Amino acid sequence: MGSGRVCSVVASVVLLWLGVAAAQGDSPWKTLSGNAPAIIAKGGFSGLFPDSSEFAYQFAMIASSPDTILYCDVRLTKDGLGVCLPDIKMDNCTNIPDFYPKGKKSYLVNGVSTTGWFSVDYNGTELSQVSLKQSIFSRTPRFDPSFFPLLAVEDVASKFKPPGMWLSMTVSTASST
Repeated sequence: MGSGRVCSVVASVVLLWLGVAAAQGDSPWKTLSGNAPAIIAKGGFSGLFPDSSEFAYQFAMIASSPDTILYCDVRLTKDGLGVCLPDIKMDNCTNIPDFYPKGKKSYLVNGVSTTGWFSVDYNGTELSQVSLKQSIFSRTPRFDPSFFPLLAVEDVASKFKPPGMWLSMTVSTASST
């Protein structure tokens, strides 16, 4: 690479850096717009409490910035209720096998045979007795008391009144096997 080409590349990088710095003005934030970064609490404060539980969302709103956005992985029930669940397989994040031991089913999810308990097989009333649990399998089950009910999207919005909500709905092809 010739020295002229190296100088051209260095000059381009310097100009790009100066352009980004000028766009940010006197902002202390190093984002492209110069605005404060968005804080998105996926499942609330889910490192301490079960993901998507009332305690996790509540602690995220208390311990974080007042403009924190709450993130909810939406799963639909048989009756069309949207609930916040971190995993498509409910047995990975709830105690559903304790209430419906014969509820295990298999579905093709994105072409892969997947076995477990799924929200689409239950209505909101049936899921009202189910509790969230930590989905960190290396942790002791002592962190899984059974007083973390599933929350509907509307419950999260009305209880915590976040300035914004990020609703994630994975669209996949599923069929029973």
